[in-house]
Amino acid sequence: MVCCCQVLFSSLLSTQTAEKKTNKKNALEITLKDEYFHLCALTDRDKDEWIARIGKAIVKNSGMFISDHYTGGDGDNSEDDYSDDGDSK
Repeated sequence: MVCCCQVLFSSLLSTQTAEKKTNKKNALEITLKDEYFHLCALTDRDKDEWIARIGKAIVKNSGMFISDHYTGGDGDNSEDDYSDDGDSK
């Protein structure tokens, strides 16, 4: 996969399937404040995973996400870090 640009998580608004809009199989749309991107995954499973991970990153960086660390939960803390601080695990 080739990346042609960088997007700050703070500018992400939503992600969703875009197969009908683009007439392409496994297409998804990433909506930013001022623009949007259409991407195509290789498989339907990849598309769903991209949408889920990007959606989780949007929620996590919106301030609406409360980690298990603060709620006393016993969730898996080994998940990827989607923070917008430029420092990933």
